[in-house]
Amino acid sequence: MRNKQTIIIILGIAAAVAMLMPAQAHGQDKQAASEQQAWFEQLKLQFPTALYQVPTDPDTAKRAERMAKNARYDHRGAMVEDPITVFEDGGGTLSDAFQISSAIPTAESELIVVGKILDSNAYLSNNRKDVYSEFTVSVGEVLKYNSANIRKGSTITIDREGGQVLYPNGKKRLYVLAEVRMPLVGKEYVLFLKRPDKSPNYEVVGGYYLGGDHAKSLNSSDLFWPYEKLTRTELMKAIRDKIPNSQDPLTRK
Repeated sequence: MRNKQTIIIILGIAAAVAMLMPAQAHGQDKQAASEQQAWFEQLKLQFPTALYQVPTDPDTAKRAERMAKNARYDHRGAMVEDPITVFEDGGGTLSDAFQISSAIPTAESELIVVGKILDSNAYLSNNRKDVYSEFTVSVGEVLKYNSANIRKGSTITIDREGGQVLYPNGKKRLYVLAEVRMPLVGKEYVLFLKRPDKSPNYEVVGGYYLGGDHAKSLNSSDLFWPYEKLTRTELMKAIRDKIPNSQDPLTRK
């Protein structure tokens, strides 16, 4: 009799556990979804928004300049969805990570500056297949010079692939390369820049936020984690140590 009662009790407990497990799993799934949505909302704050349909600029010179800037991203890939396929807000991350060989890419960069982000905007490529974010930077220090007349006090324009797109139906979607972060307006960064084409803009190779207790990379892969443990002073020393004989070309004898 005792064995029979024990079996009944065990079966009863098992049934109760079985009934509770789906509820607990549902609660955990709901919490995970809520946390994921909160993370996504924070991520979107990094990215300015481009209009899918933009009125034609009547200024011929400005229109030509914008087209030259857009052209950098005409052949990077089909990142942006066609409007007829977009029925809801959201976003996606390209599986291809931004390619960079060093956490301090001095060799890949023709210009390295410390600067403050003044503003941000986003634009589509000329073929409307890609989106990029554009930032105005006030230069506070030049660590590696190029042939351009850029020094403390200069203002430069930089860009990076990725951004939000507002479609004609009012829906907005975020497009971003895996492991890529964007600089934020009002914050100070050390920026590694290149200009491999005819665009008036410099393209961001990499960078670090300098305003916290420790550096924070604009790329999120584990390649950069050791440097995110460094203070501003330590990081700047590590960068300068990798730039041989950097000197302002206008003062060079």
